[in-house]
Amino acid sequence: MKKMIFNIVLTSLVIPFAISSSSAEPGPGFMSFEEFSGLPVPGAMLDFPNAVKNKYQPFIWNRMMSKRAIGPFQQKTINMDEAEEFVWSYPVIQLIGRGNPLSGERLSNIHECHKCHGKTGVSDENDTPSIAGQARPYAFKQMVEYKHKIRDEKTMSKKMRELTYEEIADIAAFYEMQRPEESVIRHTKKAAPKLVTEGDLSRYLIPCADCHGRWGEGIGFEAPAIAGQKAEHFVDTMTEFKEGDRANDLYGRMRFITQQLTAEEIQELAHYYASISSLTDE
Repeated sequence: MKKMIFNIVLTSLVIPFAISSSSAEPGPGFMSFEEFSGLPVPGAMLDFPNAVKNKYQPFIWNRMMSKRAIGPFQQKTINMDEAEEFVWSYPVIQLIGRGNPLSGERLSNIHECHKCHGKTGVSDENDTPSIAGQARPYAFKQMVEYKHKIRDEKTMSKKMRELTYEEIADIAAFYEMQRPEESVIRHTKKAAPKLVTEGDLSRYLIPCADCHGRWGEGIGFEAPAIAGQKAEHFVDTMTEFKEGDRANDLYGRMRFITQQLTAEEIQELAHYYASISSLTDE
């Protein structure tokens, strides 16, 4: 039964990326499946308890990608309009996958990302997001949406306008490899909140872990790693979704979820996923 469920989920995720593979040879700039699956593991997927490591082997880290979707075909140059409207297309995925973390580190220094997010993506302030270990597809999407003011924040929008899509992919690759802060979820012996493991069907809420992973590592392209995030920023983000001040979640999923939650429940989740240091600083 578990195998059947996994196959259904994986197939449904592959469909948007499955492109006809009429060409026998890869096109220019093509990244093979072996290369793609060999990308460094995101920092957010380090330090799992040993007992669960094997459960994540069927996934290509957290990219949810299969050989069928990465199969060879005549590669096309990325269409600028695709990135602007942010369609999860094959050229966009390829661009993200080719991100160079060494270039990303250089660019992060040039554009002084550390002033807000810290040298390795762990921010000093509790109201500023830590981005260390964040999966590159999610980080890339957020930065592109700042670039086009889909997410409107003056400093981020200005920084992103100075960067090309390739440079954004490089920065996302650099921060993906960094180690996030120690988090409550991976060190507590207390039972997880029911919202994390069971959800609440009476409110049509699925478990948080279904999208964000058992250990808050994030799954797929759109569900971010949240383990080790700053507690205050976690609450602020959930509140923004709840009040409609943030609306870049596909299909309005997070807006629906947060509107069902009480302020106390949001605080409970924040204290479960948060970095330990951000709680001691409160």
